Amino acid sequence: MPNQHTQWGLPTLLTLAAGWAFAVTMMPSPADGYPGGSTVSTGSNPVVAAGGRLAYSGETNTVFTAPSDQNIVVTDVVLTGATTTYDCRGQSRVIISSDSVTTLASFTVDQRGHGSSSTGSISANYTSGLPVLAGESLYIRTEGNFQSCGTAYHHVDYSLAGYHAQP
Repeated sequence: MPNQHTQWGLPTLLTLAAGWAFAVTMMPSPADGYPGGSTVSTGSNPVVAAGGRLAYSGETNTVFTAPSDQNIVVTDVVLTGATTTYDCRGQSRVIISSDSVTTLASFTVDQRGHGSSSTGSISANYTSGLPVLAGESLYIRTEGNFQSCGTAYHHVDYSLAGYHAQP
């Protein structure tokens, strides 16, 4: 005849274990965001990056074009204004756009000469990103605000990075 502790102990232990297992599986857990999950492309390298140099004013560059089956999300923008002449000052407006959006982002970048080096710098990091829809291009352009020397002495260097995403 089983003893009384065994009759009550084993069922109680099993009930507690089942309750604990149920509670653990039902606990909320933090959600994972960019760049995990099905949002990011399944390609071998979902990261995109490009850079270049723009004239002080009136120049437009195509940064990149999204593939026809994937969006691109731009998460990082770095801009540096520079002048190649000592003691010159300038300022450019930099506009980032796509085929369907006239202005995704806009910045004002200073250029100040100290010998022959750059001075004005902007770094933007987006949590949700700037969207470039599948098949569309991303553009960057400059509009000059002012310059104390000739426009040929001023320029803006840029770097943009992001990732491919499923539409």
